[in-house]
Amino acid sequence: MSVKKPIIPPPHHSITLD
Repeated sequence: MSVKKPIIPPPHHSITLD
């Protein structure tokens, strides 16, 4: 894997906080 993808939390997690 040459391309490294940034680690981002699941979107549904953010919605739960909202």
